[in-house]
Formats: sequence, structure tokens, C-alpha cells
Amino acid sequence: MEETFDLLGIKARSSLPDSPAACRRRVIGVLAMWISDSLFEFIVRKFKPVAEK
Repeated sequence: MEETFDLLGIKARSSLPDSPAACRRRVIGVLAMWISDSLFEFIVRKFKPVAEK
């Protein structure tokens, strides 16, 4: 059963994972964000114009 709490009159899910699968999904999501951030940073640095002095 999903645990909810009332926050300023809005029903919100508990931040605690309800199963190990939810924990794995969260870890995979965080890793995917880190990988995409790294790739984006690499692309920006590769194609960023060099500043003239």
C-alpha cells in the first residue's frame, strides 16, 4: 500500500521507496542524469568557440 501525507492541503506520496525495485529505478535514473550531464558538458566543451584575447 502506498503511504501518502497531507502537505498544505495537497496529497503527496511518501519519499520512502516502497520496494527494492523503486530503489533500483531511482539509482538508475540518477546514473542516467549523471551520464547525460557528462556527455552534454563534453559536447559543449568540444564545440564552444575559443575566446580571443
